[in-house]
Amino acid sequence: MLKKISTLLLLALLCCCGSKNHPQKVALDPSWYPLDLEDRNAQLVGFSTEILQKVSKKIPLAKVTTDAHYLLEGLLQGKYEAVLSSFPPYNFNKDRFDFSESYLMLGPVIVVDKSSDISSIKQLKGKAVGVLSDANALLVESVPDVLIHQYSSRAQALEDVNLKVLDAALIDILSAYAYCEDLYQGKLKVGSLPLTNEGLRLITARNKNGSLIKAFNQEIYQLKQSGEYQKMLDKWDLPQKER
Repeated sequence: MLKKISTLLLLALLCCCGSKNHPQKVALDPSWYPLDLEDRNAQLVGFSTEILQKVSKKIPLAKVTTDAHYLLEGLLQGKYEAVLSSFPPYNFNKDRFDFSESYLMLGPVIVVDKSSDISSIKQLKGKAVGVLSDANALLVESVPDVLIHQYSSRAQALEDVNLKVLDAALIDILSAYAYCEDLYQGKLKVGSLPLTNEGLRLITARNKNGSLIKAFNQEIYQLKQSGEYQKMLDKWDLPQKER
């Protein structure tokens, strides 16, 4: 009975989200501004495009590209029904937009020496920690006796962890795994899950397309349950560990 009800609910959501003849337009900015992706833009475009293709088997969607400066403006003007973006779901942003759950986490993780047992913010007490932004500094500044070192370069921060100048560094998850699995393989490791909810999401205008948000979330959940999501991560070389 429960399975039947779930099926009926999904069918209702799909009906609300358009038809095969009239797919809803979803826009993205290929530069993913303001993210600093170190040449991984194409990976995110490829992964996001495949996500839309998978979801489109149930929800008719069509990808369009636009410039970063007009992405959200175009959404509010009704030029498309949704966007894919890293625009954060802060409370003041929720006054104008609705956000799906993240389909790709992008937040910072803690990178440490291979032998370290540090896996949480609390364990940074009394440690020297490298950060690349004020936002990341805020994550650790309340930890007792923590010594915060500001960096402008991921590479330099990680090299200082390797040289034991630092006990840890907070680096975005994609860069952290890229460095730890290549240049610092066997030397450094990602010690934590993402520390924030930063990520890529489907975004719609506030109260305009709640059915699309719900259906998108459900389809992403199904992709994860079936193992298809992990296969796509592997295909596009995108490491992911969720909280």
